[in-house]
Amino acid sequence: MKFTVSIRLTNTEGALERLLGRLRQRAFEISSMSAERTADRAYLDARFTIEGTRDVEPVIKQLAKCYEVLNLKFQYTEGGAQNGQWQHHTEREVCLPV
Repeated sequence: MKFTVSIRLTNTEGALERLLGRLRQRAFEISSMSAERTADRAYLDARFTIEGTRDVEPVIKQLAKCYEVLNLKFQYTEGGAQNGQWQHHTEREVCLPV
């Protein structure tokens, strides 16, 4: 199955690498990726297209628990039961040092 993951995370050292590592540990292959910083450079908006034979729900829950993640959505791109609809959405408010 193929999924699209849209994520906003704090722009801290190693944050993106930790997320990629979680995906690889769960045997998901990244077929495309794009990421850019926000104008104030505090956050990073990333979008991944991943493929795998395993259920995506456990890895999405793990990504949502990462302290850098502020917003996360995923969508079945192909092979999912509800093709084309956003399946999971989480937002957190994070206090940043002043």
